[in-house]
Amino acid sequence: MTLLVALFGLIVAALGVAGVVSPARLLDVVGRAQTTFGLYAIAGLRLVLGGALLLAAPGSRAPLFLTVLGWFALVSGVLTPVVGLRGFRAVLDWWRARPDWGVRLWALLVIAFGTSLVWAVFPVAYAG
Repeated sequence: MTLLVALFGLIVAALGVAGVVSPARLLDVVGRAQTTFGLYAIAGLRLVLGGALLLAAPGSRAPLFLTVLGWFALVSGVLTPVVGLRGFRAVLDWWRARPDWGVRLWALLVIAFGTSLVWAVFPVAYAG
């Protein structure tokens, strides 16, 4: 599970870099998930990630951090279909109304989040 968490962290960090480089392009890519399938795929991904975080937490550098994130991911995965496409579109529209510097600032936080996941599990993931 630690390798899955590390991979997820790298993907999240890469998305953050994309958001810094081109906020509008990132929002367009995210906007392509505005389908019923996309919504359920996001929910499923959150559930898988939540489980991976909870399983990787005990052997990580930051067990409390990963445990809290794991539960947050599980709850958000369950609630994603409840929020539905209308809620997803409302959030995306809100982000599209933000200035580029605001999206870039948030993207820097996303980079920090993704790299912190890698940091938390890297020694375990590297050792195999």
